[in-house]
Amino acid sequence: MALGLDTIFSDKLVLPLGKTFQISGWSAAEIQIQVTIGQQIRKVMSTANGRWNAVFQPINDGRGVYTIQVDDGYESVIIHELRFGLVFLMAGQSNIEYEIQNDHEYAQIRQQTPLANVYYYNVPKIEYVSQDGTVTPQNLRKPTWNQLCGDNMAEMSAIGYWLSQE
Repeated sequence: MALGLDTIFSDKLVLPLGKTFQISGWSAAEIQIQVTIGQQIRKVMSTANGRWNAVFQPINDGRGVYTIQVDDGYESVIIHELRFGLVFLMAGQSNIEYEIQNDHEYAQIRQQTPLANVYYYNVPKIEYVSQDGTVTPQNLRKPTWNQLCGDNMAEMSAIGYWLSQE
């Protein structure tokens, strides 16, 4: 089984500043995993089903840019451009799914230069999961972290955008 991290752990990830946090993923069963972020190194064992979880002490430097390196002795995975800052978890239905491109001020907003230190992560909008596990729609894009700019802001939650501007 290949070494990997849970989907949310990808390039340009933002984690809460000054809070204990966890990095998790999968690997072969019952092997040692080493996870490194800055000066912190954690060694954990994967479970019988290959899951692992490493807990880290808070990082209080909101200006630093880090990498996450995960190694199982056979292969490595590196996540680039990890940052720490203020994180808002937004959940809901239509109120949170309403995209900034549908805001009546979108054309004006897009022309402005958004804050350079705003990042967002859109979770796919799954409409239905059948009993056999089939997901609708089937053409879902893999979620990624994005640094906010005029070229990628259309699908960001409008509420998330306005909150980031406060």
